[in-house]
Amino acid sequence: MSFRQTLLTLFALALMPAAQAQCTYTLSMFEMLGEAQTATATAALNGELSSVTFDLNFSGTGASYPADMMVYIEAPNGECVVWGGWNIPPTGSCTNIGTGFSNSWPGNWSTTVNGFYTYTLYTADYNLLGTGIWSVTIQNAWTGAPVATYDLDIVFNGPCEGDCTDEAACNYVAEPELPNDDACLYALDLYPSGYYDCDGNCIGDFNGNGVCDNEEVFGCIYAESVNFDSLATADDGSCEPLCGLEADCELVYDGDGDLIVATVDLLGLLSEFGESCD
Repeated sequence: MSFRQTLLTLFALALMPAAQAQCTYTLSMFEMLGEAQTATATAALNGELSSVTFDLNFSGTGASYPADMMVYIEAPNGECVVWGGWNIPPTGSCTNIGTGFSNSWPGNWSTTVNGFYTYTLYTADYNLLGTGIWSVTIQNAWTGAPVATYDLDIVFNGPCEGDCTDEAACNYVAEPELPNDDACLYALDLYPSGYYDCDGNCIGDFNGNGVCDNEEVFGCIYAESVNFDSLATADDGSCEPLCGLEADCELVYDGDGDLIVATVDLLGLLSEFGESCD
């Protein structure tokens, strides 16, 4: 990448808005669930979920555990996770981060004692983000369970409630119902590398090949060359011809005499297009 291209890329990155603020939103559920029964609650939020805290007031009978509760969280981008439960397997294609007998709840949740239980699950690695409806489903996932009561507060850490009014944001809402610029989602939130805009397009792409300047791999990109590099995405002028220096090889448009017609030769030809010796 040339010095000018580097400056342009750095300038574009400097103009990008900072990543969004972190918000906290609490979704409350009060459910009485028997064996395999489920309940779902939703919230309209914007952003990325960094962690979620469960504050549970549990009341059960017999051998019911707080840890029998299986939880599904689905984000607006279609990603979802599931954990918890006892001997009822999860359904669907959500990422399983600990279900069944050795589930993700703390050890003190595997008890018949009624009372208050809390746990924070860190979710930054699971790509749970987006603007729209977030869904939480809980299930009494023990086949022998009597009815258990789940008085539950689910605290979302990261996504925000409301509509973004910043035109520079990816989730800008022209006519917001509930203005809240803490809900704004920027390109840096979606693509932390800083190389892409809101739509996933490269901010800097000097040769227009669809590979961002910061991710270019320079080398010989011509398959007919001796030193062709299949990993290279941009020509660096290093290609060596198959014909070699001593072979009978004549290339009419090899302007620089390196025995290969490369980008630099074509640019030279175009620079003289239309010229004459008169």
